[in-house]
Amino acid sequence: MTGRVFVTRFDLEVLLEALVEAERLRPAQYARRRVFARRGVAGGKARFLAAILASIWRMAGLLDESLGAAGIDVSMLDERGRSEARLTAYLLLREERCARDERCVRLLEELGGVAARVVEAWRAGRLELDEELLEYLVPRWLLERVKSLLPGEWRELLRAFNSAPPVSLRVNTLKASYDRVWLILEEEGREPRRSRWAPEWGVIVGNPRDLHESRVIRHALAYPQDEASIVASLVLDPKPGELVFDLTAAPGGKTLHMAALMGNRGRIVAIDVSRLKARLLERNVERHGARIVEVRVMDAREAPRVYGESVADRVMLDAPCTSSGTLARNPDLRWRITPEEVYKMHRLQVELLEAAVRLAKPGARILYATCSIFPEEGEEVVKKILERRSDVEVVPLEAPFDPSPWLRGAMRAWPHRHGTIGFFYALLEKTRR
Repeated sequence: MTGRVFVTRFDLEVLLEALVEAERLRPAQYARRRVFARRGVAGGKARFLAAILASIWRMAGLLDESLGAAGIDVSMLDERGRSEARLTAYLLLREERCARDERCVRLLEELGGVAARVVEAWRAGRLELDEELLEYLVPRWLLERVKSLLPGEWRELLRAFNSAPPVSLRVNTLKASYDRVWLILEEEGREPRRSRWAPEWGVIVGNPRDLHESRVIRHALAYPQDEASIVASLVLDPKPGELVFDLTAAPGGKTLHMAALMGNRGRIVAIDVSRLKARLLERNVERHGARIVEVRVMDAREAPRVYGESVADRVMLDAPCTSSGTLARNPDLRWRITPEEVYKMHRLQVELLEAAVRLAKPGARILYATCSIFPEEGEEVVKKILERRSDVEVVPLEAPFDPSPWLRGAMRAWPHRHGTIGFFYALLEKTRR
């Protein structure tokens, strides 16, 4: 075959480095950006390699099954070996421009070790993909679970998880007006359009290429945030002068939005258990001019003991979860979520929501939110608190998204219906009883 080889040796080195880094750092996209920056990969090359990585992460479980059937057990390999195996299998099974070009195949063989074994299995006809699962690119347990959750729409939801999600920004009104951000995006040729779900705050970026280089990002005039996440702060609706707690707050998108909604008047206590994430939150707070935010590193379940009970005017709890509603943005995640993790998260979420209720004053409101599609992490958590306590009630939500099918008054955003990540909202009020 003549012409340019599909991937170069440098490409393979960068891909492997990113795959290995993604084994250690989450989310995988963060690991990819770190490696690309370190290697000086940008522009068209970055987009080309990023597309390959996204496909590998999206297919990781299927690739592992295929490798196992060929006698290569990835669970027995180290990070480098797993990465070599998945990269080689992907290029041979899914990229014909590599599989049909002997030069590309030889480059893979020259990696040696596990990669050479994968090429050998492919040449012998032992490396194949499961066509049934290939269509939706999820493990079988998740396929069956989605079917049971949305019997009439499961195909549409899974297809949405395999489609590129829209890129949205939230205008930082502490530094710029909506019109100014819009004008800059237009000048940069980024094809902005107004958010359907948060029209006063959100901008959809039609051309997000190298968005990190945009002036609106470099000067903190806008913050990358999904429309469903923007809506969360609007639902809680904090007011100037209030004391607001944001539990499990990092990296701070909702914290920053609430500071803007409050006009930098009042106080926001933003809590995260991770010191590393809290440092990122502090940097975001400083860059975006959110002067009323106090960042604390602690377990949010301890907040009522540290700050006292019945002190908060509003409490935001976007709880840690499986993030199953974000599979389009985090393609590797589908192979890491397990049924056991869903129930483990449920227990933690109940404890966090209990702490949120204890923080709230009588008459105060609490938003419980997650980016999970599973009712165990949304509706069932709220039901558990309602069973335990007589001083909490659901404030009905009717817009902008759809009513929850599993809890009256709660709301859900769905990727296939709304073009957002999957998101759950329950607005609670602490009564005076």
